[in-house]
Amino acid sequence: MTEEELRQALKERGLLPDPDSQRGPKTVQSLLQTHLGKLGLNEQATERQIVDAWEEVVGVSNAALTRPVNLRKGELVVAVSQPALKYTLERFHAATILARLQERFGPATVRALRFRTGN
Repeated sequence: MTEEELRQALKERGLLPDPDSQRGPKTVQSLLQTHLGKLGLNEQATERQIVDAWEEVVGVSNAALTRPVNLRKGELVVAVSQPALKYTLERFHAATILARLQERFGPATVRALRFRTGN
């Protein structure tokens, strides 16, 4: 394999830097985010962080009765133990919870909440 063929093979697999991208050192975090994104693991990592921070975001009493289930394309699905609590969260607390999540994880990470009854 020639050097040019090797370069092309590496470029096709995304293993060579894009010449149009910024030059210079990269942080470990930026490299991880880039490669996790290519593997589709960014949302899983963020989902884990949301689960870990859930009690701080919604408070102890709400955290005992709710849990984040999954994060897909910016929508966080939250399981709620009772229909009345689901209604209360949707009507009166969703905007505050969403604002806290966006403040902590960025506005592009969690763009919407969906509450569902049950586990």
